[in-house]
Amino acid sequence: AGGVMGLIDLLKAPEYKDDESLFHLLETNTRYLINEIEAHRDLVYAEKKILGVHFVEINAMNFLNDIVDLAKYYPQISAEKSIAVEADNENVNFRSDYILAKRIILNMLKNALEATAKKGKIKAGFYEEEKNIVFWVQNESVMTEEVRSQVFQRSFSTKGHSRGIGTYSMRLFMENYLQGRVFFESTEQKGTIFYAVFPK
Repeated sequence: AGGVMGLIDLLKAPEYKDDESLFHLLETNTRYLINEIEAHRDLVYAEKKILGVHFVEINAMNFLNDIVDLAKYYPQISAEKSIAVEADNENVNFRSDYILAKRIILNMLKNALEATAKKGKIKAGFYEEEKNIVFWVQNESVMTEEVRSQVFQRSFSTKGHSRGIGTYSMRLFMENYLQGRVFFESTEQKGTIFYAVFPK
């Protein structure tokens, strides 16, 4: 919100009033702010067990590409980092709540971006597994044993005070509303990979 106000103040100055790059930054920051507010609202509703769900048919490839594009609206964590998308079959559909599914995969991507150094690479993809579709996001960092044991706890975070809602909400949305599961592995050989398993 502070970023949005700062950009609006700049646009009031005569020397910046026609600066298109500032309008783009304003749009980016506003999208980020709206998404964070909506995500928090959904979390509150989910914890109160009053969150509504609406299942629709979703194409997995389009869905993942849309989320990767959305992750680019997080400039403070995505700058100078790349996301490679991998898929064995681009013509896979599944049924789920689009918004909640998006929140889960976007949180996986945000966590990977935050754990990755500048010029680092993240991979994301999906594959079919019997009656499920499994989305995954990989980064090269490795969690300590202490972090691994607390990843899904509410308000646990390695990033400071008032953080740690993302991984908690991933499991809450998936297991309580979408009939799937979320888990991860973190090893020296593979780095850290989060998985989200959706029934097709």
